Amino acid sequence: MSVRTYKFVLHPSERQRALLDTLQLFCSYVSNAYMYITTKYSKSNDKNMKNSEVNDLLNAIKTKYSSFSSLSTDIVHAVGKEVIKAPHQHTPITFIPLKKTSIKNEFVSIGYHTFIPYKQTRPLPESPNSISNVQIKKQGQNWFVYCYIYQPTTSVNPRNLHKFVGIDVGLKEFAILSNGTRIPNPRYYRTMEHKIKMEQQKLNNKIKNSKRWSAQKERLGRLHQKIHNQRKDFIHKTANDIIKNFDVIGVESLSIQKMNRNRKFSKSILDASWGDFISTLKYKAEDQGKALVEVDRFYPSSQLCSVCGSKQIMPLKLRLFKCNTCSAIIERDYNASLNIEREAKNKFLEQYVFGEQNLNDMGG
Repeated sequence: MSVRTYKFVLHPSERQRALLDTLQLFCSYVSNAYMYITTKYSKSNDKNMKNSEVNDLLNAIKTKYSSFSSLSTDIVHAVGKEVIKAPHQHTPITFIPLKKTSIKNEFVSIGYHTFIPYKQTRPLPESPNSISNVQIKKQGQNWFVYCYIYQPTTSVNPRNLHKFVGIDVGLKEFAILSNGTRIPNPRYYRTMEHKIKMEQQKLNNKIKNSKRWSAQKERLGRLHQKIHNQRKDFIHKTANDIIKNFDVIGVESLSIQKMNRNRKFSKSILDASWGDFISTLKYKAEDQGKALVEVDRFYPSSQLCSVCGSKQIMPLKLRLFKCNTCSAIIERDYNASLNIEREAKNKFLEQYVFGEQNLNDMGG
């Protein structure tokens, strides 16, 4: 069983937009107050807060801050209790949690007869039990509803998987496949970097919280949102193409957080978004009953000859692999993708084929 995210665009009215902005701020205040109180509460008591104490907390926040006076008591209690139920990671939440039954018939209910229409681009499951949770989030100037759905994963049948491929990700080219395919790196952020700097300078030159400052901030936010949308579209299309043509995909298990410590390449690594690409490949492979095999990050894919298997030191500046044993000359990244494919194939056969045979032998 896995959780899939359904994302839909909300179409709130001006009054509803103001309400959502206020609710988002209210959720942040409630999560902050709840984390502070429960930290002190747990030290003095071993029990959780009672419902009456939660209601008192929500009413106190609404009374103390005048910006929440427009919120009805029903909405304060409905949304506030969902905030407290939501998993906290010692940081204030930036979304509006809702009940599982709040989304239906192309409307989202946030309580007190307030219904916000949304554009349903794909059907939702009819059973509310399949819904994990519902959240409303703001991206730029747009509001979205996120519906998290429980879905059964398709089991991997090794007898139906025959096409193997290894993928080596890079900066010069986004990815090199072991069949020779090269996927160019679009560099969306680098392309827009100069424009973003100019817009950021204009924002810095304006008086904070003025009308012109707010308009410029919105313009800058649209640029960042455009880059996010372009990158996401590219990753999904690339992943779909790979999943369509191959059955077992081998990738390196990268520690991107540690790689970002290199100041020379950190911005380009984040722009390439390798982590999102691999996670997208993984869930799409699970949906199609295919396999994503992660090769250990310490596997020397760039230092092994894909022809004879001999190992030699390969500094990053060397882009051609010249084998000292068999004299083979192969482009560095393509050589790495061939080695990744071989290692992924061995791991896949060991896990699914030979492991299954051993279980059958034991059963017999």
